[in-house]
Amino acid sequence: QLNLTKHNTYLKAFLKDLKNHGIACNMDANVLIVKHNEKTLKFLIADAPVAIVAEKPQHVIPFDYLVNSRQKLCGMILSQLKMNQKIFARKCEVKKVEKSEAEIFFNQHHLLGATGSAYNLGLFYEGELVALASFSKGRKMNRLAAHERSFELIRFCNKTGLTVTGGLSRLLKTFFELKAAGDIMTYVDKQFSDGQSFMKAGFTLHSEKAPLQFLINRNTFERKLFQGESFDGANFYLGENAGSIKMVYLTKKK
Repeated sequence: QLNLTKHNTYLKAFLKDLKNHGIACNMDANVLIVKHNEKTLKFLIADAPVAIVAEKPQHVIPFDYLVNSRQKLCGMILSQLKMNQKIFARKCEVKKVEKSEAEIFFNQHHLLGATGSAYNLGLFYEGELVALASFSKGRKMNRLAAHERSFELIRFCNKTGLTVTGGLSRLLKTFFELKAAGDIMTYVDKQFSDGQSFMKAGFTLHSEKAPLQFLINRNTFERKLFQGESFDGANFYLGENAGSIKMVYLTKKK
């Protein structure tokens, strides 16, 4: 485990950010406790998922995320505490979003940042982009008819501090119709989500993927996928995610 005392400056900055957002918070050893009204959440701050003995399983915040993505983590916690401002998707306009604008939005608001994609659809409220989904090109899959294609939902997020109610559902339905998709699949990071919001949008469970390991720089806290190579333990450490859930979306008609 990382020595949080050694990196106390990062932790203090994170707690200050949370308090600036109106979130009551404190640390109990390596566990972050956040509260709003009657809701309490606990997060283990560590370099790898570790079980917490508590009333129910709790999430893990990888320390490298805390260093490099503090504001995004604040946004995630605001959302989980139900502190976001709400906008209804039916009051938004669906429009295609150019790659450059999509990259800026995801780098600002998605915990994993931007990545390659073929299509981007956004929800605009009073002219402002408030939710965005990115998709892959279509692929042939044995589970589909020969003429049908499967598309991947690669990224989805709301603008930090906002929840677009029904936003994911509306973007999925629009894309499904635009591309006459056979289905849409996605991977949900178990470290931060149990997949319930995706199930509400129409996804069903397909399978689960095992955790991945990452090589993390002890100085910059940048991470890359670990593929079994040798490394210097003085400058790098291994981190691990919690695996992912593969989910598939079909319209009710399908």
